[in-house]
Amino acid sequence: MKEKFDLNIFFSELKSSIKNPVFDIHTAVSKSFNVDRYDGYYVIENKLDLLFNNALGSIKKSFSKLHSSIKYIPVLKILDSTQGPDHFIIIEYAYIFSKNIDNQSFLFYSRNTPGSEINYVLKVFENNKIDFKREITKIIIKDIQNNKSKCSFEEVSYNENYIWNIVSLKKIINKSNKKLTKKILDSDLSNVTMRKML
Repeated sequence: MKEKFDLNIFFSELKSSIKNPVFDIHTAVSKSFNVDRYDGYYVIENKLDLLFNNALGSIKKSFSKLHSSIKYIPVLKILDSTQGPDHFIIIEYAYIFSKNIDNQSFLFYSRNTPGSEINYVLKVFENNKIDFKREITKIIIKDIQNNKSKCSFEEVSYNENYIWNIVSLKKIINKSNKKLTKKILDSDLSNVTMRKML
């Protein structure tokens, strides 16, 4: 018998992950399928190939495999490959909601390398019928200014459907890169590549 995915449990688990860098999305998926722990990247009977690491696959595709109503919309994506091709970092901010749950949506953060993944919720929105696009970009910019991940911003892709001040965003990123270059890196990161998401 196939395990049935419980969307309400999954959203409850996401909500509990707010600003928690040790949140384990794989445990949240297991609870939502009511299994102890899925084997590797597969849910036992459903045979879902799930990767929640953008360095290895598509987080967006994995969310859509869980439940057809889940929408995962990338808002901003950052690539840092200054440490070499085997040590690159991908940071992505995304907006998550479901048409089946009308009182909850999330701003989701992921920081992935080929060998590690950090995924958690930055902000919970209690009514996804309201347009949060301006608020979402403000939260992301504040998070970038903090730059707790100590990541350099080499390439930045942004979703043009969200409200960005690109000149201001680029200044903030360049300022963060300058601080990081002085502390850690030898490379010059003064010319960050900015592009619209495809």
